[in-house]
Amino acid sequence: MIIIFQLFISLLLSFSILANETIIYQLPINTPITPAIVDYIERGIQKAVNEDAGGILLILDVPSGLDKSISSIATTIQNSSIPVISYISPAGSSFNEIAIPIIESSHLKIMAPGTHLNYSLSKTIKKNIQLQKDYNELQTSYDGFKQENESPSTLKPTKYPALPEYPTEVLRDNITSFSAYEALKLDLIDFVAVSRINAIQKAGSKPIIINKKTLQISTPATIVPLAPDTRNAVIKLITNPDVVYLLLLLGLYCLMFEVSIPGLYIPGFLGFIFSTTAIFGFTFLPVSWLSFCLILIGSICLTKELSQPNLGMMGALGCSLFLIGSIYLISSNSLQLSIHSSAIILSTCINILFIIVSVSSSLEFSDVSSHFKTSELIGKTGISLETFNTKGHIIINGDIMDAIALHPIKKNDQVVISNIIKQKAIIMKKEEIL
Repeated sequence: MIIIFQLFISLLLSFSILANETIIYQLPINTPITPAIVDYIERGIQKAVNEDAGGILLILDVPSGLDKSISSIATTIQNSSIPVISYISPAGSSFNEIAIPIIESSHLKIMAPGTHLNYSLSKTIKKNIQLQKDYNELQTSYDGFKQENESPSTLKPTKYPALPEYPTEVLRDNITSFSAYEALKLDLIDFVAVSRINAIQKAGSKPIIINKKTLQISTPATIVPLAPDTRNAVIKLITNPDVVYLLLLLGLYCLMFEVSIPGLYIPGFLGFIFSTTAIFGFTFLPVSWLSFCLILIGSICLTKELSQPNLGMMGALGCSLFLIGSIYLISSNSLQLSIHSSAIILSTCINILFIIVSVSSSLEFSDVSSHFKTSELIGKTGISLETFNTKGHIIINGDIMDAIALHPIKKNDQVVISNIIKQKAIIMKKEEIL
């Protein structure tokens, strides 16, 4: 009984301590930055704001990412009303220069020992040199004004912080990869921390200005990992170029089937759903909309071929436009995202199959039509166009036909078709029948 009471007291004290501790949400980014990562970070920060958390801890190991996605995350961090701490970890991790806007927009920048920051100093150096130049000019103006006036204190410029001393070898060799301690020495980050808890402790020692308000992270803090949810998994799926392309194929083929055989409704409904989902996914990707239009035009040509066969001419044009649009659908990007060649080959094979089916149906229909047409001509009367003994030409119902005569025929003789073999009329003189 005493043991149970002690456990109860311990739990009560634990909950009390947790209730008084600051909550820090942990959001890891250890994959290339894509639209799915943007959604994860944006909703994670919003959740932290809504729950009045003490801040956000981004665990970063970023090889690369899409420019648009990186800019979106940087903007979200800048607009955050709570502190966002970027922590490059674990040891061996590196942070690619293309994702530097995320670091620069964070309120605190921390690295773990053994990590590296790939960073070009050119922009930083130019910015610092310009600031120092502006300060020097202001200082010169102040000194001149001081000599002419007795109380110039109100115009005294604010002293510019001492510039980092860039090592000679860094500037000479254009080094762009820095260890944690090198980055700290060059004032590229705020702290070096051996662990997440250590990072939060050091972050709590520095005041942060957000929206003209000075904030400071309270320590100790409880770090709460925030895992991606089902929505994030769905966005990750529908922003995969191959998945989105296959959804587009399903949508277009269902719509083509509906147009070719109207009145079924189900293919049209499915086509609308698939196509809309694909277009939604494409809005997150670096898509060439000109190539997308080529695919749509190609689909229209294929639909025209299916509904009104034209010996494959429209189909061939549609297949070509579809193929070109598919190859160049995803624009060049830093992640080398593209549609897999097997998916493009699959769509091309399906389009060629459509053409073959269309042409075959057209020829079969033509043969049947010709059969009915020639059958109707048997027993009809025509006029010979020339004098011939065996082979010649006749005109019947305004059409000229090849003819084979059983007896010599003179020009302008009236003849009767007794049979048709291989589109050639077997004829006899009308008087012979009479």
